[in-house]
Amino acid sequence: MDIIGLGCGRSGTTYLTKILNLMGYDIGHEKYGKNGMVSSLHAGKKKRESFKKYTNPFTIHIVRDPLKVIHSMACIDLLPYRKGLDVYYNEFDNGKVKRPANNLDIRTRQIIAATNYWIDWNQMIENSFDIDLTIRVEDIPNGSKFKILCDSLSIDHKKVVGTVNGLGKNTNSKTEGMLKYIESDYPEMTTVFKIYELANIDSVLTTKFINYITTFGYCDSYKEA
Repeated sequence: MDIIGLGCGRSGTTYLTKILNLMGYDIGHEKYGKNGMVSSLHAGKKKRESFKKYTNPFTIHIVRDPLKVIHSMACIDLLPYRKGLDVYYNEFDNGKVKRPANNLDIRTRQIIAATNYWIDWNQMIENSFDIDLTIRVEDIPNGSKFKILCDSLSIDHKKVVGTVNGLGKNTNSKTEGMLKYIESDYPEMTTVFKIYELANIDSVLTTKFINYITTFGYCDSYKEA
């Protein structure tokens, strides 16, 4: 069986790749594997042709706590060697999506930019691919959706749970170096964003965000955010 995994940046695509590898599938992360690929970058229309290599793939959409993803992408976007949101603005190059004004303070600007990215990229995935399963990182490996994933791939759920638990969810090597740089150069960016911050900046965007996170089951966990 061929497998495709999709998600926006910092949503657990590396983690999903390693899980599928542990299950015995040759899956590449942002590159071809014999049995498939997991990617955020290739979800965009400019690289989407890459997936035509795979026949009738089982397609997974992976999501992670939106506020943590938004904060992480906002920070990556500030790294001098890696402009994390450039791919977003290059993808939506019809002039409708633009970076927030430079006269805004850095935290406000990054909150707006990364929130729009999270919404638009995930909606693009949902609208452009036939998704077989949407799964939250927080539901791996003990949630019902992970069992569905195992069953769909003919994997014994009970046998794989222990192995996946041992893997850990912080599998992306960029995190430590990024945080050191951000703490030094952008101390105002060190704490994860809260919904009330977004509400004070843009009420329309906040409503759009809350309505969308509800579809993934995150709204209840944000009641005090």
